[in-house]
Amino acid sequence: MEILFWTTAIGFIASLTMAIFLTFIDKLNVANSQDFWIFGKLFFNKETQARTYGLACHIIAGIIFSFAYIYIWSHFSVHLIYYPILGLITGSVHGVAVGITQIAVLTNLEGGLRVGLIHASSHAVFGFTLGILVAILDYTDNFMSAFHSFINF
Repeated sequence: MEILFWTTAIGFIASLTMAIFLTFIDKLNVANSQDFWIFGKLFFNKETQARTYGLACHIIAGIIFSFAYIYIWSHFSVHLIYYPILGLITGSVHGVAVGITQIAVLTNLEGGLRVGLIHASSHAVFGFTLGILVAILDYTDNFMSAFHSFINF
């Protein structure tokens, strides 16, 4: 159960960091970067409900992706100091895929390429934050052993 707690906590912090980054960019009027608000608008008409539920869904998705990232990283034999770099790379690749999808699907979204680049950057922030937390906790070895115990339970 420890694996669920720590991965959830790490994923929550990284997701919150990503949300803060997107909110900061939005407040600077660089681009419309409130993707959790847009996601929430799919389900709710009221703006406050859309933001709240969209942010909650965004954080839950980040927690799920943190499990995937850490699982993938645990197969690499790298020194702890390289996990933030590995997170930056993983987040950037994930972010580019999301950014391209956003540009292709949301072509009418104001900012187009700029919005895609902002979201690619936000995923890099997510991965980097996740990598820092994994390195601080020396987590990947513990993750793999706990993961295998959890699967074989």
